[in-house]
Parts: sequence; C-alpha cells; structure tokens
Amino acid sequence: MKAPVIQQRQILLNLFHQGGIQAGNMLLQLLLIPLVISRAGLELNGLFLMSASIASLLSMLINFGGNQTIPQEQHHTGFIRLEIGVRAVIFIVFTLLILTAAQLPFSISPYLVGIIPILLAEVINPYAFLLSQNRLRSFNLVNLLMRILALLLVWQLMHQPKDTPWVNAWVGLSLIPGYAYLLFDYCKKAEKRSTPFSVSGMMLRIRQNAPLVGGNLVVNLQQSFLLYVLGAMGKPVVLGLYALADKLVWSARTLLIAFSNAIYPVAIRVAKEGELSWKKFRSDTHRILTYIMIPSGLLLMLLAPWLGTLMAEKGDPLMITVYIRWIAFVPLIMSLNVLNVLELLIRREFRVQLRINLHLLIFSVLISSFFLINVFYAPQTNSWVNLFMPAYLLLMECITLWQYEKHRHRTG
Repeated sequence: MKAPVIQQRQILLNLFHQGGIQAGNMLLQLLLIPLVISRAGLELNGLFLMSASIASLLSMLINFGGNQTIPQEQHHTGFIRLEIGVRAVIFIVFTLLILTAAQLPFSISPYLVGIIPILLAEVINPYAFLLSQNRLRSFNLVNLLMRILALLLVWQLMHQPKDTPWVNAWVGLSLIPGYAYLLFDYCKKAEKRSTPFSVSGMMLRIRQNAPLVGGNLVVNLQQSFLLYVLGAMGKPVVLGLYALADKLVWSARTLLIAFSNAIYPVAIRVAKEGELSWKKFRSDTHRILTYIMIPSGLLLMLLAPWLGTLMAEKGDPLMITVYIRWIAFVPLIMSLNVLNVLELLIRREFRVQLRINLHLLIFSVLISSFFLINVFYAPQTNSWVNLFMPAYLLLMECITLWQYEKHRHRTG
C-alpha cells in the first residue's frame, strides 16, 4: 500500500506545480487576447496569435525533444552544456532565417522579428532539467512572476495598433532574466564533470531525438495547418476568429500537457512494474480526466456568450460564441489520448508516433482544403463555412484519438 500512496503524493505535487506553470502560461495568453483586441482589433489579434503559434513551433524545435527525453537522463554539467549547445545552434539558424523572412512584404513579417526574444528564452529554459528531479517549485514561482511582468509590460507599452508586432518581444524579454537565474542555480548544484562540448556529441544527440522531434513537428503542423494557411492567404477577419478558437484549444492542450508531465515520472515507474499495473494506472487516470473534462465542457458551453462579449470589443460576439461552443468538448477528446501518447514515449516508439502523426497531417491537409477552397473561391458560401470552421478542431481531435487507439489495439 505504501508505494501507491507515495505515487499519488508525487503525482499531486507534480500536478500542483505543473498546473501552476501551465496556468501562468495560459492565463497570460488569455488575458493578452482581450487586451490586444481592445487596442488593435480582431484582425491584428489574429496576426499576433499566429506569430505566437509560430513561436511555439520554433521553440519546440529549439528544445529538440528535451522535455520528453531529459527526464530519463543522468544529469551532469557536461550533459547540460551539450543540451544548451544544441539549442543555441538551432536558435542561431532560426534567427538568421527570421531576419531574412522579415524582409519579405508579408503582413506577418514584423511579427516574426518580435518572436526572437521568445526563442532566446527557450534556449536557456531549465524546465526539463528541473522536471527530471521534481524540483519545479522554484520554476513555478519564477515563471509566474515573469508572466505577470510580461502582462504589465504589454499593458504599459502597447498603446496603438502599430505596437502589436512587439507584444511577443516584450513577453520574451520578461522571461529571459528568470530563466537565466534558474539555469545558473541548477548548474551550480549539478554534478561536476569536465566532459567537453563536441560537435560529434551534438550530432549524436540530434540523431537520437530526430524521430521524436519529427513527430512533434508533424503534430504541430497538423494542429495549426489551417491557422498558418489562413494567415498566409490574407483573410484577416477569418484569421482573427479562427486564431481565437485555436488559442483556446491550445490553452486546454497546455493544461493537459501539464497533467501529462506531472504523471510522467510515475508512469515510467508503473510501466516497469508490469502490464496489470499499467492497465490499472491507465483506467484510474482516464476516470479522473473524464470527471474533470465533462463538467468543464458543459461549463464552457454555458459561459460562451459571456466570453464572446468579453473578447469582442472590436469583433463579433455572436460568432465568437458559436466558435467557443464548437470547441467546448475538444479538451475531453484530447484527454482520452493522454495515456496513448505517454505509452509511446515510455517505450521510445518515436517512429511509430511519427508515422501516426504523418497520417494525421494528411487528414489535416484534406479537411482544411475543404474549408479553404470555400473561403477563397466560393464567396457565396463564406458565412456558412465560417460558422462551421471550428468544427475542424473537433474533427481532427476525434481522428487523432482513433489513430492512436487503432495502434494500441493492434499491438495489444
């Protein structure tokens, strides 16, 4: 009986800190939305949210699978230098590409320059290192303070629409000092090893994590494909509405990632105990998530009109309300897939995950094409298509769950 009690306490402690971290990240984004809409309008808010999504994509690539693989590694100063070195090289490449792309005459171009500080913050982000040793309390506190600072900076510095491209820059500049302090403190306490940083070591690390990162990249593209194409094809009003729904789904996904990370260390141990222990753990976890997500979906359905009014100072509250109701139960579908993803990570079946995600990307492109063709080439049906566009998010999560469940049942 003692082991399960310890596991439950560890999960609750991890969940508390993970929830605090992700709630801080989520609340910053959700509070920025009405602020940006009120001062710049729904259309520029769409460009801001699209650039924030691109920042998340590039940050994931800079991290290069570290959040998922570092918790299973033995840490020392040489290992830390290697991880930060890999991130720094990727960051330099992305910065050069962004500065080149910023010269192109697209409406998103100035917003891309604004995400560079966010990418720099990811280079020194110590989250994965602290997660591996269950030392997230300090990260939780510092992250919350930095997010509050970011919100205050935007509140004070953003006065007119032309300031919108720099919102992400102010967020990134707020995070850098806190992450730098936490990383420096972690390095001081790490085991000292004089392992030199080497190009061969970096390339080995990249090769090991490449399938995992490829799968993560495909997941992000699959989830945001419609958002990126809408932004690239210059439909600002449609982009503004869809980007809002996409960001709300992202917020729910962020909380589920927090939950997944909280149970990850315990899930690794339970999986090693055998199939029966894993099945019980899986069943208990699904039951907890279902009890949380069904009432949450119902509550979101009821609060949709109020949220639509809150976020639509310069937009259409009725349309926003419809979008929110479409996605109310998307988090429930996502929650049913949490253990499927964890199972593949624990077994290090990165290639299987990549294959599934490539299938999902194909589905994403095909379904998105239906909406895009109607939006851009059939103006007479635009109002109908706009009304049903958030159904894409619900449909894709259902297909994602089907793909993972199909693999699980096939492999037993």
